[in-house]
Amino acid sequence: MIAEGCAVGEGNVDIPLTIETLAQKSPHARGLHLIVELGWNPIPEGKTSEEVRLELFHRSIEYVKSIL
Repeated sequence: MIAEGCAVGEGNVDIPLTIETLAQKSPHARGLHLIVELGWNPIPEGKTSEEVRLELFHRSIEYVKSIL
């Protein structure tokens, strides 16, 4: 099995539960920052790595906005 990146919300992590847990357990929940980091993304033929990263970034941001 190979680790492969994806947009936030499209992988195996329960993002709403993760954010809820972080907010509950953090002593600084009111100022909790979420950071989207992309990596290990397959690059389909005909696309550049920058195009893929931007697409994944935008999908990730839209997903996070939709659950907050």
